[in-house]
Parts: sequence; C-alpha cells; structure tokens
Amino acid sequence: MRIMKNSLACLLASLALTSAAAAADPEPSHPVVVELFTSQGCSSCPPADAYLGELAQQDGVVALGWHVSYWDYIGWKDPFATEAFTQRQRDYSRFMGERMVYTPQIVVDGETHAVGSDRDAVQRLIATARTTAKVAIAVTPKDGGWTVAVGAGPEEPSDLLWVRYLPESSNPVRAGENRGRELRNFNIVRAATRLGEWRGATETFAAPADDAEAAARFRQLQLLTGKPVLYVCNVDEDAAADGNAHTRAVAEAAAGEEAVSVVVSAAIEAEVAQLSDAEEKAAFLAELGLGETGLTRVVNAGYRLLDLLTFFTVGPKEARAWTAPRGATAANCAGVIHTDFERGFIAAETIAYDDFVAAGGEAGAKEAGKMRLEGRDYAAQDGDVFHFRFNV
Repeated sequence: MRIMKNSLACLLASLALTSAAAAADPEPSHPVVVELFTSQGCSSCPPADAYLGELAQQDGVVALGWHVSYWDYIGWKDPFATEAFTQRQRDYSRFMGERMVYTPQIVVDGETHAVGSDRDAVQRLIATARTTAKVAIAVTPKDGGWTVAVGAGPEEPSDLLWVRYLPESSNPVRAGENRGRELRNFNIVRAATRLGEWRGATETFAAPADDAEAAARFRQLQLLTGKPVLYVCNVDEDAAADGNAHTRAVAEAAAGEEAVSVVVSAAIEAEVAQLSDAEEKAAFLAELGLGETGLTRVVNAGYRLLDLLTFFTVGPKEARAWTAPRGATAANCAGVIHTDFERGFIAAETIAYDDFVAAGGEAGAKEAGKMRLEGRDYAAQDGDVFHFRFNV
C-alpha cells in the first residue's frame, strides 16, 4: 500500500462508507478523514477509542479505527487486528519521518498525527484539515454495484480503497493490560479493497460489483441467519455488573461474528420493576454497581444493531419519542409521524436534547437561543427535539 504526501491519499482511502444512504448521495463529499490506530491490548487506548466514537458522530468527519497487532504478545489477541492494518500504520510512520509506531495514534487526512487521546491536539489538526483543498468524490449505485467518481487534483498517484467497517462492538478483555475491562470500539475497519490508482485526472472506478450483487441477492432471501444478532446473557446478581466467565465467552464469540452481547440479571430487573420512584431505582442500581437497568442495555444495543435513532416531539399534553433510521432527514422524521407531515414539510424547529434538558424545556431553550430552524435535508441527530412546520 502506498501512502501519499497529500490529504487526498487518506480521503481516497476511506471515503467509501458502508452506509448505503451515504454512498447513494451523488453530490461530491469533502470530509476530513480521521484514522485511529489502536489495540485492545493497549491500556492507553480506551479513552481514544471513546473519542473516536464521538468523532464518528460529527458532521464532515470520516472516522475509522484500524486495530494493530503488535500488542498481541502481551497476552490478549485483539480480535479486530490484522498485520495489514499494522503495516498501514508503519507506512504512515515512514512517510511522516517517524522512527516508531505507537498507540493510540490518530492520523488526520493522511498528513498529520497526534496522540489519539489528546482531544485538543486532534481538534486543531481537524480544523486545519478543513481549510485545505479536497478532491471531489461522488459515490453512486450502478448495475448492482457502486461507481466512484474522482475529480481532478494534484498529479500524485494515490491508491483508492473501498473500506468496510463495523460501526460498534463491545467485548470483555480477559488478559493483558486491559484484563477485566469491557471495551467499546467504534467504526472498526474490517476490510479494505483496492479499487485502483488515481493519477490526478478525473476518473471513474467501479466498486466490487460481485460483493454488492451477492449482498443484494442475500438480502432478497430474507434468511434469519442474515439478521443482526443480539445475545442476552442472564446472570445472577453477583455477576450483573461485570459478567462472568460464561458471558465473556459469549461476548468473544459474538465479536467474532459481528454480533453484540449484553449482560442482564432477570432477578434484578424484577426488583427494579417494583420500584416506582426514579431516585429509588437509581440508588438501588448504584448499590449493585450498575449505572443502568438490563432493559436499558438491551434497548440501546438493539438500536445500535439496527442503526436507529430517537427523536422527540413535545407538546403541552405529552412528550413522545419516535424512532427513525440513522441518517434520516428532518423530512423523513416528519413522515414517521404522518405522511402528510413529510409531503407538506416546510421546516423543523429543532433543539438538541442536552440543550432542551439544560434549559428546562422548550421555552427556556428558545430564550437561550438554542432553538434553530432546519430544512428538509437536515440529518437528524439522536435525541433531537422537533416541532414540524408543514402545509398540505
């Protein structure tokens, strides 16, 4: 793999998203590519892993987690690490004149790097990268596959990669520096296919049609084995917080098949269900070392697996939560409530969930200037509070 001198290299390497909605957008995209080199065997990496999860939610950022293998010798073999990903980091190191590799390392647009947990340093690199010129890239569906159109740019050969990643995974670590910890990783790269070499002129590339066609045929079969899988492990009260050897084995197996597992205690859930006071519930859970109920864990895991988000509508009589696919627009969300809302969509009065709570409700958020007016193509964020304007 060739590592190039300009930000185009990393952009080309990583713009091919697994999201069909993003890939179907014919408009050129100019994101900043943020690559985290990490390992489940590295005790310094979990804060950087969490940060990558936050970056993945930012507009205009393509966040990717490459798991390296050189920490496997400590005692825990990272299930997502490959030698190819390790080599990618080494190539970056040579290109940037570094003598060694380290984790956690974040590389921004293929040109600059910082310690992955140094948020201020990374944000500065991202801010700088946003000001640099990018080459226009558009990804569109064609003949059962995908077409990648690359605009003109500097005449420096660059490899174009089609990257597939797992949005999120959680698993316990049973050995090494992170022994006994439950680790969450985000946008985990699982495969990178080279589509060809771009030499600076406008050019079109074809993504692997065989993969797309096979995936389409597979979806048409509607097989149960093709559905997302969530393993729910019921344990006794003593193992509710950290699980046990059996749940760790399930989590490890689930990670290997890109599934998710959660730990619950039915006995604890039954006791919590009998408590009506929210503070009493929280105190009860805290005594057991739990931050949330098992039901909440299951719901959150299900939403992640199905790639869903929640938005709210609030009125004088009730507040209601609605579900929409992640990536849905404001108009799409309006259509979840009623098709007339989407057909006659005008605008969406929008308040972020944290702002709504901090301001004590809609009136306070308006007074604080936290309410904004969004158009039909606004990408809804998890927790948005909407008031839709429409006319039919």
